[in-house]
Amino acid sequence: MISNWKSSDDVKATRFTLKPKHWYACRFLGDELGDNTCSPIRVDRLEPKGGGKRLLDLHLYHADYPAGVRNKCYTLRTLERGRHFMLAL
Repeated sequence: MISNWKSSDDVKATRFTLKPKHWYACRFLGDELGDNTCSPIRVDRLEPKGGGKRLLDLHLYHADYPAGVRNKCYTLRTLERGRHFMLAL
């Protein structure tokens, strides 16, 4: 789940939207991660995948990872978007 640190950035928005060059709080969920990890991330680039399948490539800087492995790219499928969060696989 990714959420906005500053909810006042876009008060009138009805759905959460990621913006390049912005920082967000990101919580990674899953059994393989042990404790649910939460990390600050900076969105570097977003690449929507066509076809209406709610897919996107998210290029990010993961601040809590060790130096040398902080730049990541994930292909995500959006499950839910609220006013202040996005849930994706």
